[in-house]
Amino acid sequence: MTTHEVARLLNVYTNTVIHWMNTGKLNGYRTPGGHRRILKEELVKFIQTNKLENSLPKNISKKILIVEDDEDAMELYIKALENDDFEIKKSYTGFSSGVAVDFRPDLVILDIMLPDIDGYQICRHLRTAPETADAKIIVISAINDIKKIRKMFKLGADEYLVKPFSIMELREKIKELLFNN
Repeated sequence: MTTHEVARLLNVYTNTVIHWMNTGKLNGYRTPGGHRRILKEELVKFIQTNKLENSLPKNISKKILIVEDDEDAMELYIKALENDDFEIKKSYTGFSSGVAVDFRPDLVILDIMLPDIDGYQICRHLRTAPETADAKIIVISAINDIKKIRKMFKLGADEYLVKPFSIMELREKIKELLFNN
């Protein structure tokens, strides 16, 4: 997690989180680019040690960004997830997915065949933007070319589903990535 995400979660300033890290109260690390990161396990220990449980919001939903230009497919994905406690944001274009980075998703469902931008570019951007560097990415595509699939994994995709796939398979991948890592 970023210092900003921790600050938002605990309702403190980002500088407070940085101070906790600098003084050794909160363990974390730096990325090669110099950005501070906190593992969720370390944050849980910090919250318990400092009795900050009451600072946490009562309902912490996982955030999912869906980037899909096909309205029918978009509605199908949303319908499949509506009974789960996810906060979902829709993006019908690659451009609006860049704007949606402010949403800070925990997981992105990315159709790489978008009319306005190369899906590879979006995947690369999601991995390099500090706000989404830790987000899980599920790429969906009708392309079943091993070279292109490998390229997506090299760019940072966590999963790749070839259309058509079952909604149950998508749900399983989402739960596996969000709750088993």
